[in-house]
Amino acid sequence: MKVGDIVRLLKNSKNKLFLVSIIIMTILLSGGGTVYGAVIEVNNSTILPNRLAGMNGYQTSAQIADQGWTTSREAVLASGLQNSTVETLAAGALASKKNIPMFLTDGVSIDPYVLNEIVKLGVFKVYVTSGTAVIQQSVLDVLTRKGIECISVYGIDAASTTVEIAKQMAPFTGIVVTGGIGRDALSVASIAGSKGFPILYTDSSGALPTSVANYIKGLHDITNSYIIGGTAIVQSPITTMLPGMIVRYAGTTSYETNLNVLRGFDSDLNWGHVFIANGQTLAEALAGAPLAAMFKAPIVLTDGISIAGADYVDSKITTRSIVTALGGTAIVSEAVLHQIGTTNPLQSIDITTPATKLSYSIGDKLDITGLVVTGTYNDGSTKKEIITAENVTGFNSSTAAIDQVLTINVGGLIVTYKVQIVPQYGPFTYTVTGGKAQITGYTGAGGDVTIPSTLGGYPVISIGTGAFGNCSGLASISIPKGVTDIGGQAFIGCTDLTSISIPQEVTSIGEQAFRDCFGLTTIKFNSSTTAIFDSAETIQATTKIIGYDPSTAKDYATKYNMAFEVVSYSPDTSGVIEIKPASSIVNSSKVWTIKLNGLVNEASIKDKIYITNSQGIKQMPTCTVSTVNGLSQIKVKPDQNYTPGDYMLWVRDIETVKGTKLKSQVYLKFTVL
Repeated sequence: MKVGDIVRLLKNSKNKLFLVSIIIMTILLSGGGTVYGAVIEVNNSTILPNRLAGMNGYQTSAQIADQGWTTSREAVLASGLQNSTVETLAAGALASKKNIPMFLTDGVSIDPYVLNEIVKLGVFKVYVTSGTAVIQQSVLDVLTRKGIECISVYGIDAASTTVEIAKQMAPFTGIVVTGGIGRDALSVASIAGSKGFPILYTDSSGALPTSVANYIKGLHDITNSYIIGGTAIVQSPITTMLPGMIVRYAGTTSYETNLNVLRGFDSDLNWGHVFIANGQTLAEALAGAPLAAMFKAPIVLTDGISIAGADYVDSKITTRSIVTALGGTAIVSEAVLHQIGTTNPLQSIDITTPATKLSYSIGDKLDITGLVVTGTYNDGSTKKEIITAENVTGFNSSTAAIDQVLTINVGGLIVTYKVQIVPQYGPFTYTVTGGKAQITGYTGAGGDVTIPSTLGGYPVISIGTGAFGNCSGLASISIPKGVTDIGGQAFIGCTDLTSISIPQEVTSIGEQAFRDCFGLTTIKFNSSTTAIFDSAETIQATTKIIGYDPSTAKDYATKYNMAFEVVSYSPDTSGVIEIKPASSIVNSSKVWTIKLNGLVNEASIKDKIYITNSQGIKQMPTCTVSTVNGLSQIKVKPDQNYTPGDYMLWVRDIETVKGTKLKSQVYLKFTVL
């Protein structure tokens, strides 16, 4: 079995990867030896986005390749410069015949986006369709260093280059001849590719270039020769030099020629997909030819303002047809794109996946990585819309903004989302939600670090995921009162961290929060910490945990065989005269009376008195304040009877009506039988 047979089978198979496997096994089992050639896996999805675009024509060629192929062992590398249009047209036909992607270069360098896509697809052989005067040796050297073989396919001029490319495409039964700068032939690029016809170049002298004439003489079984362009481009005497039946497609403009080509090859086209390309910029149309050929789809040209064949195209497409622009909105505007396909217009757009980055520092650039916008069409179908920075307005990172609204526009339909622009506060980065700050990063040198209680005027309540991750120079960290959550991997890899102050308010510790903190010999948790992520990697195994008994901290230490030190339960009663009953054994409906050495009101003790069970779950009792002999007493009554078990009654941060703190913390351990 030849490689050509493999490619032809692949083009007609729905399960190409499976078929490749069967073909290779068949060859090897039959003693066929090594398999060479363009073994590919085509992205056979019929759902294409409504735009394929990069920051330039070169990146657009990579976007097109990414959409059309999941793997390809071969590719074509052609010039994206306008003075190389003819050669690149011919190269597109070669890529289409081989069913491989085509990438563009400016000849001086290879765009990183293009190089990444080539590597991603697993390309090991590249057909380079210009000499080193156009595509410099340094570009080839980049590919060679990646282990990619570069096959040079070019001649001494445009005409001879098209001949060398045609030789790579044999056999075939038809040829396409064009002239000028090749703009007219853009119309037939995908058609020639899908039919496997080479594109040959002639000048305006009235005679075929010697290289083309000699090559044509050696061709056999050519049934049709197609001339693209009027007699000013390809003069009439040329028709006598071509084999087979001669058909010319021309118009007064390139766009009229485009319409006539579409009409002439109507039976060869599948209007389920339509590609719109700019006939002035050229590069995107050239790069899109192999993808269009894969679908046997037409390429419709626009001058950037209108589509000459819009009415004809509308007569051919259906409500299921997918119209895709090649290039960004500066190349094919939304207005132009929506001149056709109005039988199935876009009805609405929605953000189905938000952008990864929603918080920016002042001076940052817009980043829409991860953003997915889905369009819903008149017939109820949906598809992912291609969104670039050109679709987004409203971003301004020059000043701080908590709820900056960004607007996404697709064909006049809009959807919005919010980002925040936060100023850098020393070495800390942060986000603000609901008027409260979460630390998201630290850029300082380390040492002894104290986290401020506010950032940008907002109270800090959380240490975000990975905020201090791998800060090896961090020696100690003081977390302010008010922080309730330490996120996953918050201090992972802080190998020199030896001391951390965790405030009473911290209730939860995220996954791997203190993993690989080898210098952290001890860590103390207060009673409020009721959630420690259940994994042996949350806290470094060599760290000793200090906490209360019972408590979530002790349960964690016990489960993962870590050293645990119990905090003494001897209550500090300064400011508290008496708690009754003092007995640690009570029944399930006991009422406690707390006598204070000062005056308080009920509003000031809200959330300051609570009861925790052995799992650290907080329960809020009913508290009633009365005055006896000029001092306050608080009656504490559980809201429900307690089941048998161990409990703790907590009295924290009570202040008098004049603001004098009576007690920072009092606790009483008791058991319900």
